[in-house]
Amino acid sequence: MAQFAVGRQPDANQRHRSRQNWLEPHAWYGTHVPRWLAVGLGCVTALGMQALFALFGAQLRIASPIGDYVSLFVALGLAGYVTGHLVGRGQVLYGALMAIVYILLTTTIQATGEAILAHEAGLRALPPIDFVQLTLLDVLSMGGASLGGWIATRV
Repeated sequence: MAQFAVGRQPDANQRHRSRQNWLEPHAWYGTHVPRWLAVGLGCVTALGMQALFALFGAQLRIASPIGDYVSLFVALGLAGYVTGHLVGRGQVLYGALMAIVYILLTTTIQATGEAILAHEAGLRALPPIDFVQLTLLDVLSMGGASLGGWIATRV
């Protein structure tokens, strides 16, 4: 912050600049994007791209686990790129942070559905937990988002 004479208050422009110092201008559109908003927009991008890829897979009648894994990796890669581009610094870190938020959000949605099923039909209605698949999905999510953040540093 600028140095002021004793008893002198900053003018309106100096106060505005001091409030905006933590935000950096981005690319050609010149907007300021807070980090939390960039992570949130990246998460929304991941959810939207995942839904779009599922829709394309259903239209093309591609129903394989490999296709689901590839679409997850690509969706999180694009979302990591969006997050990294909007943040403007520490792109890989914020891409990974976006993946964590995505994982927490999708896990919460899935757990809510399973809790409703368990309440209505009992615990025996729940499928067994597949730890290998959970680990694979988390690694693909973190890897795709980190790769997207890394690409944002290069482009």
